[in-house]
Amino acid sequence: MISNKKTDIVALLNWDYNVSNKELLAIIAGSTSLTDQGKEKGETVFDVNKLFIRSLERLNWLNITYLWGIDKFKELYTTEISKQLFPKQLKQKYDFTAALLRGETVSATEWGTERAKQLQHTFLSHRWNRTQQSIL
Repeated sequence: MISNKKTDIVALLNWDYNVSNKELLAIIAGSTSLTDQGKEKGETVFDVNKLFIRSLERLNWLNITYLWGIDKFKELYTTEISKQLFPKQLKQKYDFTAALLRGETVSATEWGTERAKQLQHTFLSHRWNRTQQSIL
Protein backbone atom coordinates (compact mmCIF):
# COMPACT_ATOMS: atom_id res chain seq x y z
CA MET A 1 0.00 0.00 0.00
CA ILE A 2 1.27 3.46 -0.89
CA SER A 3 1.54 5.83 2.03
CA ASN A 4 -0.60 8.94 2.08
CA LYS A 5 2.47 11.11 2.65
CA LYS A 6 4.08 9.99 -0.61
CA THR A 7 0.83 10.66 -2.43
CA ASP A 8 0.69 14.15 -0.94
CA ILE A 9 4.30 14.84 -1.96
CA VAL A 10 3.72 13.64 -5.52
CA ALA A 11 0.61 15.83 -5.70
CA LEU A 12 2.92 18.85 -5.30
CA LEU A 13 4.72 17.83 -8.50
CA ASN A 14 1.64 16.97 -10.52
CA TRP A 15 -0.52 20.06 -10.65
CA ASP A 16 -0.11 20.88 -14.34
CA TYR A 17 -0.34 17.46 -16.03
CA ASN A 18 -3.23 15.08 -16.50
CA VAL A 19 -1.42 12.19 -14.84
CA SER A 20 -2.55 10.40 -11.71
CA ASN A 21 -0.42 10.39 -8.60
CA LYS A 22 -0.52 6.60 -8.61
CA GLU A 23 1.15 6.54 -12.04
CA LEU A 24 3.89 8.91 -10.87
CA LEU A 25 4.52 6.75 -7.83
CA ALA A 26 4.88 3.80 -10.18
CA ILE A 27 7.62 5.68 -12.05
CA ILE A 28 9.41 6.36 -8.79
CA ALA A 29 9.07 2.71 -7.83
CA GLY A 30 10.73 1.56 -11.03
CA SER A 31 8.70 2.02 -14.20
CA THR A 32 10.71 3.74 -16.92
CA SER A 33 8.29 6.24 -18.45
CA LEU A 34 4.71 7.35 -18.74
CA THR A 35 2.87 8.51 -21.86
CA ASP A 36 0.12 11.09 -21.73
CA GLN A 37 -3.29 9.91 -22.86
CA GLY A 38 -3.72 12.93 -25.15
CA LYS A 39 -0.38 12.54 -26.91
CA GLU A 40 0.71 10.17 -29.60
CA LYS A 41 2.27 6.91 -28.57
CA GLY A 42 5.97 7.17 -27.88
CA GLU A 43 5.92 10.75 -26.57
CA THR A 44 6.62 10.62 -22.86
CA VAL A 45 5.38 13.18 -20.39
CA PHE A 46 7.40 11.87 -17.49
CA ASP A 47 10.28 9.49 -17.23
CA VAL A 48 12.43 8.88 -14.17
CA ASN A 49 14.89 11.64 -15.01
CA LYS A 50 12.24 14.28 -15.75
CA LEU A 51 10.36 13.45 -12.56
CA PHE A 52 13.59 13.48 -10.55
CA ILE A 53 14.58 16.90 -11.92
CA ARG A 54 11.11 18.23 -11.25
CA SER A 55 11.29 17.03 -7.65
CA LEU A 56 14.75 18.60 -7.16
CA GLU A 57 13.47 21.94 -8.41
CA ARG A 58 10.19 21.97 -6.48
CA LEU A 59 10.60 19.98 -3.25
CA ASN A 60 12.62 20.46 -0.11
CA TRP A 61 15.35 18.01 0.86
CA LEU A 62 13.23 16.16 3.43
CA ASN A 63 10.51 15.40 0.88
CA ILE A 64 13.06 14.40 -1.76
CA THR A 65 14.68 11.86 0.55
CA TYR A 66 11.29 10.55 1.67
CA LEU A 67 10.10 10.13 -1.91
CA TRP A 68 13.27 8.85 -3.59
CA GLY A 69 15.56 7.70 -0.77
CA ILE A 70 19.25 8.44 -0.33
CA ASP A 71 20.50 5.49 -2.39
CA LYS A 72 18.22 6.31 -5.31
CA PHE A 73 19.30 9.97 -5.10
CA LYS A 74 22.97 8.98 -5.35
CA GLU A 75 22.17 6.72 -8.28
CA LEU A 76 20.06 9.21 -10.23
CA TYR A 77 22.01 12.40 -9.60
CA THR A 78 24.49 12.51 -12.47
CA THR A 79 26.27 15.27 -14.35
CA GLU A 80 23.52 15.18 -17.00
CA ILE A 81 20.88 15.80 -14.33
CA SER A 82 23.05 18.51 -12.77
CA LYS A 83 23.30 20.35 -16.09
CA GLN A 84 19.52 20.42 -16.45
CA LEU A 85 18.81 22.11 -13.10
CA PHE A 86 17.81 25.70 -13.68
CA PRO A 87 18.99 27.97 -10.85
CA LYS A 88 22.76 27.94 -10.44
CA GLN A 89 22.42 27.89 -6.64
CA LEU A 90 20.27 24.78 -6.82
CA LYS A 91 22.84 23.02 -8.99
CA GLN A 92 25.64 23.94 -6.57
CA LYS A 93 23.57 22.78 -3.59
CA TYR A 94 22.85 19.34 -5.04
CA ASP A 95 26.35 18.90 -6.49
CA PHE A 96 27.73 19.47 -3.00
CA THR A 97 25.14 17.17 -1.41
CA ALA A 98 25.73 14.36 -3.91
CA ALA A 99 29.50 14.60 -3.42
CA LEU A 100 29.10 14.38 0.36
CA LEU A 101 26.76 11.39 0.13
CA ARG A 102 29.12 9.57 -2.23
CA GLY A 103 32.09 10.21 0.04
CA GLU A 104 33.89 12.35 -2.51
CA THR A 105 36.20 15.20 -1.64
CA VAL A 106 34.38 18.52 -1.56
CA SER A 107 35.94 21.94 -1.89
CA ALA A 108 35.55 24.66 0.68
CA THR A 109 33.35 27.62 -0.02
CA GLU A 110 34.62 30.35 -2.31
CA TRP A 111 36.69 33.03 -0.65
CA GLY A 112 37.40 35.13 -3.71
CA THR A 113 37.27 38.89 -3.90
CA GLU A 114 33.52 38.92 -4.49
CA ARG A 115 32.89 36.95 -1.29
CA ALA A 116 35.35 39.11 0.63
CA LYS A 117 33.47 42.26 -0.45
CA GLN A 118 30.18 40.75 0.72
CA LEU A 119 31.66 39.92 4.12
CA GLN A 120 33.31 43.32 4.45
CA HIS A 121 30.00 45.01 3.73
CA THR A 122 28.31 42.85 6.37
CA PHE A 123 30.84 43.40 9.14
CA LEU A 124 32.13 46.89 8.41
CA SER A 125 29.16 48.88 7.28
CA HIS A 126 29.61 52.58 6.63
CA ARG A 127 26.75 53.40 8.94
CA TRP A 128 28.61 51.92 11.90
CA ASN A 129 31.80 53.75 10.97
CA ARG A 130 29.96 57.08 10.61
CA THR A 131 28.34 56.64 14.02
CA GLN A 132 31.68 55.98 15.66
CA GLN A 133 33.31 59.00 13.98
CA SER A 134 30.50 61.36 14.94
CA ILE A 135 30.80 60.40 18.63
CA LEU A 136 34.48 61.29 18.73
